Amino acid sequence: MVHKALYLPGAPHKNPVPAVSIAGNILCSGVISGKDAQGDLPEGLDAQVDRMFDNLVQVVEHAGASMGDIVRLNLWLVDPADRRAINARWLALFPDPGHQPSRVSMPAHLDGGKLVQCDFMAVLGGSRDEGQ
Repeated sequence: MVHKALYLPGAPHKNPVPAVSIAGNILCSGVISGKDAQGDLPEGLDAQVDRMFDNLVQVVEHAGASMGDIVRLNLWLVDPADRRAINARWLALFPDPGHQPSRVSMPAHLDGGKLVQCDFMAVLGGSRDEGQ
């Protein structure tokens, strides 16, 4: 299967890794953090969570997908107790409990002052709402 790499314009990264790889109708992201377009990381967990989810939305839309196409979200947190900061934004993006993607939160040693980062998998061409 041929896959296509997409890079998000204006999104800096230090490794030669695309923002997202698309193979057929499967979309897999690289790691998404709370850095802004200049590569700066905001201070504090809540600000990093907000920026991370803003970046997530940008990557999804750049790939031609929607938030409803996401079927799995993995989160890495320096402190697993910080999941509370994730939940408010999660519920804003995925308000219907019957149509939320699966989610896994894992403890991690993150570099550069990052407190949280994520990646996702999506299925293009069909929202989770279909077939219900």
